[in-house]
Amino acid sequence: MKKKKTSAALIMLTVLVGLGMLAVFFGRVIWLSGGKSFGSLYGFDLDSEENIYIGTENRICVIRSGEIVRTIPAPTSRAYAFYIQDDRLIIGDVSDGKGGVYDLDGNELSYGDYSYSQVEKLAKGNPISVNGHEYRLKNSVFSGPCSVTRDGELVFQAESSFFDGLSYWVSLSALTLTFVTLVFCVMSKKTEE
Repeated sequence: MKKKKTSAALIMLTVLVGLGMLAVFFGRVIWLSGGKSFGSLYGFDLDSEENIYIGTENRICVIRSGEIVRTIPAPTSRAYAFYIQDDRLIIGDVSDGKGGVYDLDGNELSYGDYSYSQVEKLAKGNPISVNGHEYRLKNSVFSGPCSVTRDGELVFQAESSFFDGLSYWVSLSALTLTFVTLVFCVMSKKTEE
C-alpha cells in the first residue's frame, strides 16, 4: 500500500511540475506576442529628457508620460545588459560577449567597443537619479506588475492581463504543491524504513 502512495505522489509531482512549466511558457508567449506586461527585465535607465527605458526579453520599451511611446528591438535573441551614456545606448550581448553603441532609436553606431561584462558592470542600479529626481523600478512576482516611481510617485505601471495573473497563480500553486508532494514522498520513504 505504501508503495502505491509513493508512486501516486511521484506521478502527482511530475504533473505539477509540468503544469508549472506550461504556465511559465504561456506567460512568455503572451508577452512575446505583444502584451504590455513585463516578464524578465534586462535593464532600466533614463535619458537626459527623463524618458524611461526598460529592457525586456526582445525589446527595449521607451516610456514617456506613463505610456510606451516606442520600442527598440533588442539587438540579440539572448540575454543582454544596457545603460545610457550621453544619450546613447550602450548594449552588451551575452551571446558573443561584445557590446556596441546605439542611438536612442536603436540604430547601431559602432560594435565591439565594449565587452558584455563591461556593460553589465556599468549598467546603473536601482534607483537612478536624473535631473535631481530619483527613479525606482519595482518588478517582482510578488509585488504585481512592473512599475516605476519618480520621487516616490508612480509614473508608469505595466498593464496586467488575466493570463499574466493566471500563469503566475498556476506557477505558484504548482510550485507549492510540488513542495508539499516532495515532503510527502520523503516522509513516506522514512516511514517505510
